[in-house]
Amino acid sequence: MRASWIAAAAASAAALTIVVPGLGQVPPAATGPAPSTSLQPLPPPPPSPTQPPQVVWPQTTPPRQGTTVPGSRMPPGYTPPGYGQPPSYPPGYAPPGYAPPGYGTHPGYPQGSQPPGYPYAYPYPNGYPGPATLPFVEGKPPPAGYHEESKVQKGLVIGGAVTFGTCYFLTLLAASVISEDNRNSWDSSKRDDSKALPLFIPALGPFIGLATLDPSSVGAGWLILDGLAQSAGLGMLIAGLTTRSKRYVRDDILTIEWRLAPVVAGSHTGLGAVGRF
Repeated sequence: MRASWIAAAAASAAALTIVVPGLGQVPPAATGPAPSTSLQPLPPPPPSPTQPPQVVWPQTTPPRQGTTVPGSRMPPGYTPPGYGQPPSYPPGYAPPGYAPPGYGTHPGYPQGSQPPGYPYAYPYPNGYPGPATLPFVEGKPPPAGYHEESKVQKGLVIGGAVTFGTCYFLTLLAASVISEDNRNSWDSSKRDDSKALPLFIPALGPFIGLATLDPSSVGAGWLILDGLAQSAGLGMLIAGLTTRSKRYVRDDILTIEWRLAPVVAGSHTGLGAVGRF
């Protein structure tokens, strides 16, 4: 039966060859190398954009009370042992943080007393020393630990002494030059050294010299200015020495007080400085 099927198929092929010319012809064999029938590998697909991998940290839960933490060496309910004895220190040395005891009273003296040779220190009223001086208040007694004192006006004394001393020294120098010049003048009418003698008088000398020296207008102006400066300086000096300012001074401060007062020595009288220590 298989042979009959093969024969029938061959007859059908022959019939087709006859009806359609050239349909069943086999093309001539190619002279070149035969194409390879093996399958070629496909190219790899293009990489698709992917997101970076996310790191997920593992979540841990705290251990329950009474459970053992992994990695610990103490089981639940374990009590650590107590500390041992501290290290000993060498003889004569105290451990850190130890305060040495205070020194006792010198032998031979009762408790709280002072050995001889030390004066007793008077305590201050409030436990600490106050200021050296306090301003004076009229009609009120001095505070405890203070006493009243008076002193000269240093500002007036210093300012007056400098002003008067400078002007008077320059006036004496000018009077000496004028007197020497008049004495050695070649003109006999000018040989009179007594014209400059009034300049040796403090404060009033320049004003008297206006009449004796017969100065020019410029010289007269200088004499007037010199007389005013000497008078002002001398007035400041006298006011600073005679007027005194009061204040309260602490009792433990040593002060020196001095003042001008009339002095009688035998048959002579004068003005002297009296001090108190």
